[in-house]
Amino acid sequence: MNKILTGQERSRRYFILEGITGIGQFSLTTGNFLAGFISFLGGSETLNGRIGVIHVAMGIFQIFSTLILSHGQRSRKEKVIGIAIILRLFMSIAYFVPYILMQLGASDQVMMAGFIVCFVLAYISNGIISPIISSWMIDLSPLHIRGKYLAYREKLSLGIVAICTIVLGRVLDYNKLLGQEFVGFLFLGGVLVVMGILNIYALIHIEDVVTEETRKESAFIKRLCAPIKDPVFSKIILMYVIWNFGLFIGAPFMSVYMVDSLNLSYTYMMTMTVITTVTRVAFTSWWGNLADKKSWFLSGTISVTILGLAHFSWGFITSANYMFLIPLVHIAGGIAWAGAGISLFNMQFLFAKQRIRTMSVSVNSAIGGLTSIIAVFVGSHIVDIVGQQGMRWTFFLSGLIIMLCPLYIQKILTRLQTHIVHD
Repeated sequence: MNKILTGQERSRRYFILEGITGIGQFSLTTGNFLAGFISFLGGSETLNGRIGVIHVAMGIFQIFSTLILSHGQRSRKEKVIGIAIILRLFMSIAYFVPYILMQLGASDQVMMAGFIVCFVLAYISNGIISPIISSWMIDLSPLHIRGKYLAYREKLSLGIVAICTIVLGRVLDYNKLLGQEFVGFLFLGGVLVVMGILNIYALIHIEDVVTEETRKESAFIKRLCAPIKDPVFSKIILMYVIWNFGLFIGAPFMSVYMVDSLNLSYTYMMTMTVITTVTRVAFTSWWGNLADKKSWFLSGTISVTILGLAHFSWGFITSANYMFLIPLVHIAGGIAWAGAGISLFNMQFLFAKQRIRTMSVSVNSAIGGLTSIIAVFVGSHIVDIVGQQGMRWTFFLSGLIIMLCPLYIQKILTRLQTHIVHD
């Protein structure tokens, strides 16, 4: 007999579809695809790197999430769907707008501006609803199954996205050889449209959960300051400041380095992305089980250490050795992100008080967004001063700073385990 699913079980399945399509749209509008498109439109390396951090920088808008929750009569679900439609719309048309502008005779600068406007509006919308969606998913995922569920959701999402990535990378290379690179990006746009529709379909079928937080109304400034003043959660925020600065002083330039400095094909770059994804999928369940059986602190410590080493190793990659080193750093990155992704996502929820949970996550992301902006401008400044070799120095710095996070987790966060918020 088929098992009859409860409302929460069914909702968790729809959250998997939401993850597949959400991660899919993210993957097709960031990383190598984004770096390639900006380079195709004539953008410089520093502009490319700065645009590459917009999706994180727009996290500053997450502080408005609780304003969305506490105002108006509509339910949390209705509000999320309304903003998600805007988000998916702008993501879906991001590659189409420059093409339409080109047909109207616009310059490269205007085409670039059109793309950036769509990109920024999409990720502003994403910033506003991300903490609400994350909190909604956590409400539907009890702590005792959370590690296994988050690992399964990420594994399935990344696996399907990996297939799309390698196919679309080949499509881009094929059209580039024909001198029709824009056609390849328009094909990407079509895939984004389908993913956007499926994402909204998934959200419509997820049941809402009324919590203490969604019923609570109080002064915005008071709620905004609460996570910062909290003696425990403030330490979480500091850890994420270190994490975001370390990550984004170098990470946005990795795709740029492969596109502009190493002049690699889309097929090769997408193959490397798939290697990372397959590795990440293979190890995600292992990290989830480790977190459930041991702790999120242990999984975070080990995985973030590996990631720091991977970033540091990027600094040694040259045109003479990339065939050997790039696959290695992608495999190491896949192993690391399998654990770091779910560990860092869940770690903030462990210490966020239920009544201010969305605001806590929002403030954390907003401060992280500001930190990422500072980091990428520091990285850009290094690149401007030193030139292309400066990108390699940003990778060294990135790895060293990221490796401070495991030390922080072990010396500070593990001592706060008595403050963990349980379901």
